[in-house]
Amino acid sequence: MKFSCLAIIGIFILSIALIGCGNLKKKEFDQVFTEYKSDQEQMHTEINTKITGVDQKLDKEANDRKAGVDEAKKAANDAMAAAEQGDADTLDATKSEDEKIRQDAKRLAQEAEDSAKKFAQAEAEKVRQQAEKDAREAMNKANSAAGAADQANKDIAKLRTDVDKMRMITVAVVKFGSGEVGLSKAAKAELDKAVDEIKKYKGASIVVKGHADGAPVLGGSFQSNWDISQARANAVVKYLKDKGVTNSMEAVARAHTEPIASPFTKDGQAKNRRAEVIVYPSGVVE
Repeated sequence: MKFSCLAIIGIFILSIALIGCGNLKKKEFDQVFTEYKSDQEQMHTEINTKITGVDQKLDKEANDRKAGVDEAKKAANDAMAAAEQGDADTLDATKSEDEKIRQDAKRLAQEAEDSAKKFAQAEAEKVRQQAEKDAREAMNKANSAAGAADQANKDIAKLRTDVDKMRMITVAVVKFGSGEVGLSKAAKAELDKAVDEIKKYKGASIVVKGHADGAPVLGGSFQSNWDISQARANAVVKYLKDKGVTNSMEAVARAHTEPIASPFTKDGQAKNRRAEVIVYPSGVVE
């Protein structure tokens, strides 16, 4: 618009100049004006073309600058994102490394604990085996000592028995009926003979042993074979005292522990139901 106004003003000034000359014809004026107008239009077109080119160049430069700014922003954002991701990756890696260290420490602690347990168990097993070995050896020694002591006791008992047999004298053996403790006529007759024999030994000790057949005791006044055998020994001692025997006398029960015959036959049981009068001399025979 500004350029068009300038062109019109120029034409107007040119017209005045030509008219002022006074000698320019209308035809010539029209020709000059037409040429001038054509020149102005061409100039206008060229100027517009240049302006358009400048505008396009400016637009391109603006777009390029904007693209550069956008690219710079994008690069900056990408760099920040990469940095943040790098920090996150580093943090994750650190966490992963920490977790690995914790797991390794836990594993090592567990291995140490397992090793300690195995060592303790092995030591405990050694101690147990040694203790068992010591216990067996001690038991064997104790059994050997007990066996030796038992054998010694048996030897002593046998020696005493042998001595007693050498010293003791059985002067009477009387029999009893099954479950009975009273003296039969045959028993009294046997004891009368024993009285005469006992009187030959001054200061002799008398032991009366009562025996039973081992058969079960069913009711009655006695509860067991021990009671019956004791009652039989007591009956013999009383009879001897009644017959004037003043020696020291002891009545002992042996129940069925010293059988002289089989306890499983009637004949054997009859032989086992007895009382023995034994004299242990302490003086000389008259």
